[in-house]
Amino acid sequence: MGSTLDLTGFPREELKRDIGRSCLPQEDAMTLLRSLLLVLVATLALGSHSNHEIQKPPIAFTHVAVIDTEGALIQQDMTVVIVGDHIADVGRAVEIKVPSTAQVIDGRGKFLIPGLWDMHVHIFSEGRFPIVSPLLIANGVTGVREMGTYVPLPTLNGIRNQVAEGRLLGPRIVAAGPVVDGQFKDWTNLNVTTASEARQAVQSLKQQGADFIKVYDNLSRPAYFAIADESRKRGIPFVGHIPWAVSPREASEAGERSVEHFVGILPACSTQETEILRQYDEALKEPDFSLANLKGVRADIQAADTFSTERCTVLASVFRTNRTWQCPTLVEQRASYAFDASSMVKDWRLKYIPQKWLSDWAPENDIFLKDFTAADQEGRVRLYRRLLELLNTLHRGGVDFLAGTDLGRPFIFAGFGLHDELELLVSSGLTPTQALQAATWNPARFLGLERSLGTVEKGKLADLVLLDANPLEDIHNTQKIRAVVLNGRYLDRAALDKLLAGAEANAKGSSGNLKD
Repeated sequence: MGSTLDLTGFPREELKRDIGRSCLPQEDAMTLLRSLLLVLVATLALGSHSNHEIQKPPIAFTHVAVIDTEGALIQQDMTVVIVGDHIADVGRAVEIKVPSTAQVIDGRGKFLIPGLWDMHVHIFSEGRFPIVSPLLIANGVTGVREMGTYVPLPTLNGIRNQVAEGRLLGPRIVAAGPVVDGQFKDWTNLNVTTASEARQAVQSLKQQGADFIKVYDNLSRPAYFAIADESRKRGIPFVGHIPWAVSPREASEAGERSVEHFVGILPACSTQETEILRQYDEALKEPDFSLANLKGVRADIQAADTFSTERCTVLASVFRTNRTWQCPTLVEQRASYAFDASSMVKDWRLKYIPQKWLSDWAPENDIFLKDFTAADQEGRVRLYRRLLELLNTLHRGGVDFLAGTDLGRPFIFAGFGLHDELELLVSSGLTPTQALQAATWNPARFLGLERSLGTVEKGKLADLVLLDANPLEDIHNTQKIRAVVLNGRYLDRAALDKLLAGAEANAKGSSGNLKD
C-alpha cells in the first residue's frame, strides 16, 4: 500500500492567511510550502506510512544494555519490545516473550537510551526545517523546543501534527511562537510596551496554541511582571532571557521556568553589579538593536571580569529553591564568544549548510556581531571562559540543566551541535551521566512528560537511540549511533546515512533564501 502524505495541517490558502496575519509577504507562503515539500519527499523516500493506514510490525531489541537515565544505572541483557508507537515491554531477556511477527534487532554489545532533546532551537527560520530535520533525526534528536519563530502558530501546529502522525519526517516539537520583547522590532514580531499589552500577548499566544511564552532582553519591568502574572493565571509557563531591567532573583521568584544562555545572570555575580546595571539602562536607550546588543555585551564582559564565586553561589541557592532551570547553550556561546574563523571554516559539517547561510554567518553580516571591535572580541573570549566557570558554580549549587544549542545561530550544526553541547557540559563539570540526563530525563521532567518520555520504560513513547558504546563511560559515545527509533519507527544505520546524504544534497541545491 502506498504512503499517504498530505498537507491538511497547513493547506495553501490557510497558510497564506496565517502568514498575512503575521505581516510577512504572501509569496513566502509558497516558499515555506516548497521547503516543507522537501521534507515530505524525504519521508516518502524512507517509506513512511500513516499510522492509520498500515499496522507496523512489532520491534524487539534483544540482549541489549538499557541505560536508566533517571537512576543512572545500566540494565544488562534486556529485551525491549515496541508495538506501534509505544514501548510494550521491557525486562530481562530470559523473561520477555518476543512476538513472532517482530523485527528482531540483536542488541549484544549495544546500549539503548531515550531519544535526545535539543531544548533550544530555531528550526523554522530562513527555510531551515527541510534541511535541519533529517540532520536532527540522524543524530538521535527526537524532540526539540522551538524558542521563537515568525511562522504563525496555527501553521506551526499543523506541521507538528503531521510530524506526530508520522506523515512528515521530524522531531517532536514544543513551541513558543513569536518572542515577546520590548521596543526592538528586528528580532520579534510581538512587541509590548505596557502591562496591558503584555497580558494581551500572553492571552493571544495561549489561545493560538503556544506551549509556553518566550521573553526577551528589552522588556520593561511592568511588562515583564505582567507576563509573569498573566502566565500564572492562564496556566502557561514562561521562559527565556532575563530582561536587563529585571534581576535574576526577581525573575526566579516571579516564576520564570528556564533561563537561556545565562542571560542576565553574570551581573548578579559581579562585585560591580550597580555599575553594570547602569550600563544596561544606557543600552536600553539605544534605538538600534545591534548597537544595544553591543553595549549589553560590553556590560557582560565587565561582569565577567569582576565575577564573584561567592555571589554566584548565593544566586544558585535561589535558583535551586525556586526550581529555575538553566539552558546554557554553551556551543552557541563558544561559536559567538570564542569565534575562530580559521578553524570553523574547515569544519567538515559545513557541507550541510547552504551557501547563503554561510554568508549570513560572517561576523560582519551577523546582527549580533557586526559592530564588534577586536577589543570587544578579546573580551568576549574572556566572557565565554567565565560562563564555563559560572556553569560549574551553579552546578555545584544544585541547579538543574537542560541541553540546548540555539540551533539557527552561526556554526551550530543541526543534531551534531547537541553532541557538542554534551561534550561542553562534561568539560564544564557535569558527569557523562548528568550531561545525558540534560538531554533526556531532564527535558521530560521540565516539560511535565515524565510519564511518556525520558526513560526506556514500558508504556512510554518509542523514541530511542541505539548506541555502539556506553555513553556513561564517555559522553562522546552518544555519537556512535547504530539506529534511531522515531515514534515507533525503526531507522537503521543505512536509513540514517540516507538522511545525511539527502540533507547534504538539499543544502547544495537550496538557495537558503526561504523565509519563515
